[in-house]
Amino acid sequence: MINNAQTKLRFAPDWTATSLLYAASAAIGRALEIQHSPDWHEGPTLYACLIGAPGTGKTHPLTKALKPLNDHDNGAYQLYQQELKDYKRTIQNWKKLPPDQRETEPDKPIWNHTIVSDFTQEALIKVHSENPRSTAVHVDELKGFFKNFTRYNTGGVQEFFLSNWSRQAIQTDRKGSDPIKIDTPSIGVAGTIQPGILDSLADQDRSENGFLHRFLFAWPEVQALPWDTTPQDGSIFFQWHIIIKRLLELPLYDGGPKILTYTPEAKTMLFNWQRANTEKINNETSEYLRGIWAKLEVYIQRLALILQALDHTRTGKPLSTVESTAMTGAIQIVHYYEQMAIKVYQRLGTSSPLDKLSTLEHTVYDALPEESFTTAQGILIATQYDMPQRTFERWIKKTTLFNKPKRGHYEKLQ
Repeated sequence: MINNAQTKLRFAPDWTATSLLYAASAAIGRALEIQHSPDWHEGPTLYACLIGAPGTGKTHPLTKALKPLNDHDNGAYQLYQQELKDYKRTIQNWKKLPPDQRETEPDKPIWNHTIVSDFTQEALIKVHSENPRSTAVHVDELKGFFKNFTRYNTGGVQEFFLSNWSRQAIQTDRKGSDPIKIDTPSIGVAGTIQPGILDSLADQDRSENGFLHRFLFAWPEVQALPWDTTPQDGSIFFQWHIIIKRLLELPLYDGGPKILTYTPEAKTMLFNWQRANTEKINNETSEYLRGIWAKLEVYIQRLALILQALDHTRTGKPLSTVESTAMTGAIQIVHYYEQMAIKVYQRLGTSSPLDKLSTLEHTVYDALPEESFTTAQGILIATQYDMPQRTFERWIKKTTLFNKPKRGHYEKLQ
């Protein structure tokens, strides 16, 4: 399928493979987990980023891979619309009855869907609570996704996605709405970005706080291509629709997901790989890359789980263990993402934090004292150049630009 997409649709294999893995992870969701040890289980959650210049076609593989899930959502929406129509008629009749003749108030239907693109954190949690399998964030441009992190608050959304990647429990207690508790969430993220704005991913200290470490990057060496006049072969992804359908049919159990274990051979391969990775972490001088290598110890297990589930859709073999073939594939895939992480790191490392500043930020930064200054002094300077006080107070918290030697005092680092 990946090769056919390359030869007939001219999709870069890196983008196609990453997109297929992401779609499969969303289809599996909370149906399966792999047990590393009794107190350490991993699900299939992925954060993926396709990197490519404008006109290279990076959007299309992700759209194609997610189409079966979108089709499934569309079918669910049509059913929801009919149920909503019936509900409105029923609730009107129910309200007309005298209170002593009313039975239990009818439940309002919900739209159980997987793909979300435009959302608030609260809406995302609600969607996931209504779809016990998974929720898959699909944003065409990840820069806009990151920009929205400060749309409603200064750090809550980013913190949410940091903990979500680790599959930490979600609990909300909002006034005026029912509380929501999801013990083991399965919310993935995937989107695209251009190399020219790749530096924006590191804004808000995301390269320091571990956020970027959580992304799998696919960045092939491709160029923009002229339009192809040959009719496209619509059958290339036909089998993919069948695969996703089979993954969606994996049952969800009230008592939790089905737990897979490693075969002895697969476990030996995993532990051998981890020992080599530990040596790599200990010998690495870059804190950024050390963080990447550490996260790959989680991703190798998630990828092995996904590959085993995909094998199940092909062979029909019962799902009880992750076998050596799946682990071999996961090791190879992790090696690819390791190389991509280095490529991204090298790109991010070639620029100074000052290169990312806006014209206004440059002006204010240059105007700040070279020696230590207080928050009040900085606010006075910033407002002289029409930078709002709250914007300045958030800005000076960037650890790549400022040091805080003591409370209320800052120093420029660049």
